[in-house]
Amino acid sequence: MTAKLVEGDGRVREGLAEALPIPKPAKDGKSSTGERAEVFYNPAQVFNRDLSVLVLSVFGRLRSKELEEAQERRRQKAAKAEKAPSSSSRPAPPLGLVVFEALAATGIRSIRYAKELGPGTRPAAEGIRKIVANDLEPSAVAHMRRNLEHNEVSSSLVEVSCDDANGHMYSRRARGPGSRPELAYDVIDLDPYGSCSPFLDAAVQAVVDGGLLLITSTDMPVLGGNNPETCFSRYGGAAPKAGGLS
Repeated sequence: MTAKLVEGDGRVREGLAEALPIPKPAKDGKSSTGERAEVFYNPAQVFNRDLSVLVLSVFGRLRSKELEEAQERRRQKAAKAEKAPSSSSRPAPPLGLVVFEALAATGIRSIRYAKELGPGTRPAAEGIRKIVANDLEPSAVAHMRRNLEHNEVSSSLVEVSCDDANGHMYSRRARGPGSRPELAYDVIDLDPYGSCSPFLDAAVQAVVDGGLLLITSTDMPVLGGNNPETCFSRYGGAAPKAGGLS
């Protein structure tokens, strides 16, 4: 799938989503809406987002089957004990996945998730129940809200957050002291500009057991051994020279 310009007005159509043009800065560095134009959209990542949608669709089916089998095992265990499930027994989790996009920028990925995997597109247990689309930059969040409104995506399906990604994820740890497993995510999507290593620790702690991490790094030459010092500073290790990644 490729991103296509729509009617020559700067809008970009990708999958079932459509992104509005990013406001261009005026001479004073401000956009026409009074915000700095620092929103990032990379059309080269279209294939990456296509893969993410595909992987999430498969994961939703697998996750639904796993939860259904777990509930059946609990019912069988209760039947063997010859007792009805008590009111204190663990309730069945809500149907559908809860997804966190940590660095959403224009929100195009979250909009695609909502329109291609959200309610009405597949059985509720296999689809997406809620998405939290986050970015630290206020201008990106404002543009994201415009894109969501333009695509008629409900705020009850996609919640917009303007927060530090790591702080947000640490506040929703799935396990350990002070954890809040009821707020942890089934899926966390990391697509930073460059290395994802600053976000990995928080992401691992905020995803539920059996959940899914979608990770994109755009610094592959560093991992190919071209810059061993940079590789060590970012990843804590050294990579051998790989000619195909130069």
